[in-house]
Amino acid sequence: IRVEYEEWTPLDSPEAALASGAPELHEHGPGNVLHRTEIKRGHVDEGFAACEHIVSETYYTPRQMHAYMETEGGLFVPDESGRLHVYAATQHGYKDRMQLARIIGCPEENIRVVSSPIGGSFGGKDELNVQPYGALLALRSGRPVKMHNSRKESVRAGLKRHPMKIEMQTGISRE
Repeated sequence: IRVEYEEWTPLDSPEAALASGAPELHEHGPGNVLHRTEIKRGHVDEGFAACEHIVSETYYTPRQMHAYMETEGGLFVPDESGRLHVYAATQHGYKDRMQLARIIGCPEENIRVVSSPIGGSFGGKDELNVQPYGALLALRSGRPVKMHNSRKESVRAGLKRHPMKIEMQTGISRE
């Protein structure tokens, strides 16, 4: 298998990704905003107007490693009928199947996911990890593929909780 890489300028912060002229990572719209969520309850402006003290602050959380005992891995076995059998530690076998079907471009029925028992993954195996790579390699080669990340590979390539920048305003009344 031959791999060709195209080097991109790293976007190492939300500010860099949102800066004018930054390379666009998503095809569906201008800029690099993949998704926005906003929740509003009550009458915020009235609430802050009634506050005696208001604190506006920006908080940062670091990138977090889930550090589960068993690292990411799986066995990916294509069969002669074109079906793919995936044996991997996962928290959501049906969700994995749905996502793999989209990646591969096949009906979900062509993929069978068998989840092995897992210990505490703390949400780290809530999404695909090695499954897309193993599945694509197995289908492309027509042979079974076994992948298992070392701890170093897991830390470098595994799913993490992303760092966050949280801008928050908090107000209190005299009472």
